[in-house]
Amino acid sequence: MTLSGKLIAVVLVCGPEVALSQHYSFKVFNRDAGLTNLVAQRLLQDRIGFFWVGTQNGLFRHDGVHFERYGRAEGLPSTRVDSLYQTSDDTLWVGGPGGLAFWTGDHFLPAQTATPFALNGRNSIASDSSGRLYVTTNQGLGVGTPGQADAIYSFRFIRL
Repeated sequence: MTLSGKLIAVVLVCGPEVALSQHYSFKVFNRDAGLTNLVAQRLLQDRIGFFWVGTQNGLFRHDGVHFERYGRAEGLPSTRVDSLYQTSDDTLWVGGPGGLAFWTGDHFLPAQTATPFALNGRNSIASDSSGRLYVTTNQGLGVGTPGQADAIYSFRFIRL
């Protein structure tokens, strides 16, 4: 088959999204910026806009300008942070080997359990539309139900 006398054209149509390519900007955060531990375990940006970095030696909150460190003195059960989660009511939960705590606005409070099981270990945190909090632990699945007006959760465990 010959193509003599025929012109074959391929037309590539580009949409407007190709013309408006994104430009990314990267910023390095280090000790000079106040992030004194560079081993990041977990990252979370809350609904207010704060950027939380859970490390092997503390929790850091970035407000857009500098980092502030939180540790045992601020109520965290341990300095190692293995999980971060924000529930639909904007409560920030932090988990690690020492247990689970939630942010009150100026310090952390430990989660209370209705059983002798501990809310510690390399845990994951999730919630459902009813406000229940699910925490995986070394001992099983912790299911937390919201308390009364004090917003403290009561946890029970399901052994896995």
